[in-house]
Amino acid sequence: MRRLAVVLFVLGLVAFGGAAAFALIGVDIEVAGRTYDCGAPVARLGGDDREAKWREYSFLLSNDPDAGDIAAEALPQVACKQKTDDRLTLVYILGGAGVVLVLASLVLFIVGRRRVRPAPAPATTPPPPAA
Repeated sequence: MRRLAVVLFVLGLVAFGGAAAFALIGVDIEVAGRTYDCGAPVARLGGDDREAKWREYSFLLSNDPDAGDIAAEALPQVACKQKTDDRLTLVYILGGAGVVLVLASLVLFIVGRRRVRPAPAPATTPPPPAA
């Protein structure tokens, strides 16, 4: 059981690492031949100022005659929100799996540990019969 507990613990740590990587790596989108940096998905949780930039980019793109007609879903304000939300969903799934795996490993470690049993009492031989 201890080996299984160690394997589950390591898998839980790998899931946490994957969640952290997906949360901290930035997201980029391409609209009308231009690349826009949407930032790290975890930054949206703190309410950073990136969403104001997305609105500004969207306004500039919608008023740019060289960009042509761009669908509303492709503008940075909508596309960046969708991309970062999709990435955050993956972060939540990996983080939840990491929590479950680590807790399962702790339960298996506690349940599967060897219990020290008291030594059995020495067998006493009956005294020889009196003659």
